[in-house]
Amino acid sequence: MPTETSWSLSTTHATSSGSASGIRHSRTQALLSASIPGAPRPFVLVNGFEAWVDLDGRRAHLSAQRYAPDIVNPDERSRLLAFATAPWPRWRFAVEGGAHVAQELQLVRGRALVALRWSLEEDLPGFTLGFRPFISGRDPESLHHDNEALREASEKRGWKVTWRPYDGVPEINAYSNAAFEADPHWYHNFQFDDGSTEDLFSPGVFRSPLRYGSPVEVILSAGWEEVVSGMILPEQPVLWAEAGKAKVAAPKKGPRRAAPAKKAGKAKAAQKKATKAVKSRAEHRGGGPRRGKKKKKR
Repeated sequence: MPTETSWSLSTTHATSSGSASGIRHSRTQALLSASIPGAPRPFVLVNGFEAWVDLDGRRAHLSAQRYAPDIVNPDERSRLLAFATAPWPRWRFAVEGGAHVAQELQLVRGRALVALRWSLEEDLPGFTLGFRPFISGRDPESLHHDNEALREASEKRGWKVTWRPYDGVPEINAYSNAAFEADPHWYHNFQFDDGSTEDLFSPGVFRSPLRYGSPVEVILSAGWEEVVSGMILPEQPVLWAEAGKAKVAAPKKGPRRAAPAKKAGKAKAAQKKATKAVKSRAEHRGGGPRRGKKKKKR
């Protein structure tokens, strides 16, 4: 397993930072922190997440959490085969059934949002991805603890799920091609390197079949009625984010998506027919293929 590596992304509207394992080593590390006009400091909205892949009752965790006193659970960090920070954070995991899963993360310029994507590298059936976010709404230097003031309700509207944890804190919007299931829970005693701890709230779980060529995507957006223009459509909930001007490369098509031989045959037949029609028109005008001259009989 690669050594623990930290990563950090930043735009004028948001920051996202963390570690390769998923363990947050300081209170300033968060999946989504948003800068709101007029506010002296940004808000930490989505602190982190758990992600996993299920296959036939077996579960492979794609992230680790550390709880006091120094307990890592789940601890399946050996599944992490590779991690890179450029051009954006990207993980590669070994999961059940001999398969591999890629996890990617991006910020988008001009938007207070973070986008995540999971892709199955092999054309194998039966996989399901799960994603559980941990939220707060605190100052980056503060700590969050279990309390009755936090609003636990999840508001669903089409593809959009909204959480409004506190008054005066930006709402958190989630867009995904995965189904959301409300399952509110407090998680206690996340531990940082300095020994301090905090509690985080999780509103529920996103679940979706994970198939080759069909990534599972989640976009977490900060702000009051933040609109992800050009990315979220009713008939197509999530389009993968842009990293600057370069779009993420589309996944390579597997053998099942290759063009059938019949289509290639039809294309050749159509081309042959079109060529024949051109020759026919040329002959009608007195043209057409040249023929050798007949010799005169002497």
